[in-house]
Amino acid sequence: MASPPDPPRPRKRPSTAAGSAILDAILDAAEALIEEDGLDRFTTNRVGERAGVSVGSLYQYFPNKEAILAELGRRLERRVQVRLVEILEASSAEPISETAARVVDLLLGGIGGLRFRSVLQQAVPAGWTLDTTSAIDAQIRDRVEAELSRRDDVRPGPYPLMAWVVAHAVEGVIEAVVRTDHRMLETPALRAELIALVTRYLAR
Repeated sequence: MASPPDPPRPRKRPSTAAGSAILDAILDAAEALIEEDGLDRFTTNRVGERAGVSVGSLYQYFPNKEAILAELGRRLERRVQVRLVEILEASSAEPISETAARVVDLLLGGIGGLRFRSVLQQAVPAGWTLDTTSAIDAQIRDRVEAELSRRDDVRPGPYPLMAWVVAHAVEGVIEAVVRTDHRMLETPALRAELIALVTRYLAR
């Protein structure tokens, strides 16, 4: 049985500040174009033009548009991790319902445009970002577990399992909404139900 093809990746990682700026500009431009037009007009030429870099410079980092899409998926995962940790670090004095609300708000609208997220979910196979996703998911679960175990307003229980359940419950609902009808992400009712899901499951 043949091995699956390797996921698309950048040709190289930047080694200078200028290179990092070029890479960020390419990814920012690609994200903006996808949010505006979807994939219908998504080309490396348009990305380079939007980013203000030559196509030659773009190809130094990305061999094709698939590699750009895969890196956008990885970057989105890293963005979630950074912002979620910021929320948890600032949540020590607030009740679980407020922390849940801030996490839900992040996942609903604080990590990227709705069209962009919908396109990525459809266009980027899970295998393309699996290494990044697996590592980040494990780190997030560890951070959530630590948060649950220290709180007085969270019921006692198997905290590693509780962290796994609550993370996948919220993520699963949001991914289903993004896949089927991303307009629901903007509705107050969905936000309220997700906050209730987290709070009622975890509260003492």
